[in-house]
Amino acid sequence: MDELRPDCRVFCERRLGEKQPLEAEENFGLFKSVIIFKSAEDKSSEEKPEDTLDKEDNIKLLKKSSPELFVFIDELKEKSAELKEKISPLYAAVQDGKISDSKLSSFINNYYLILMHYCMNLSFYMAIRSKGPVMSSHPVIKSINTFKNMVDKLKDLKIREAT
Repeated sequence: MDELRPDCRVFCERRLGEKQPLEAEENFGLFKSVIIFKSAEDKSSEEKPEDTLDKEDNIKLLKKSSPELFVFIDELKEKSAELKEKISPLYAAVQDGKISDSKLSSFINNYYLILMHYCMNLSFYMAIRSKGPVMSSHPVIKSINTFKNMVDKLKDLKIREAT
């Protein structure tokens, strides 16, 4: 860890030292920063103090402040499950040399890498979103859209080849 910047090293050491429950990891830390995104309109209409918002109120507030977030969460869950259950075994077979067709192995390699990058960009978006609002001009949004288009094109190609 010596090659890391001092602030990164401190963060990593702190992160490795703390034990968080699974539920805290599952919600991507988004509910911790939900209070930041309350607009003046929400503050005037909301009767509860900020510290006593329950989970349903937090979800409503998140849906209002960034509707794309829940689409990205569903997409991340779906694509990571597809990657784990379907594509990874095929990729392992290609790496072991069990699939010898060059076009098929090339397709599987590319699909695997594109899905990995797509999931990585979605995860990065979740990480920066948990720290605060993400501007629509952020480069990760462009990357997410680019990889989403690639995944859709490859999926269409896969369907066309199967029929």
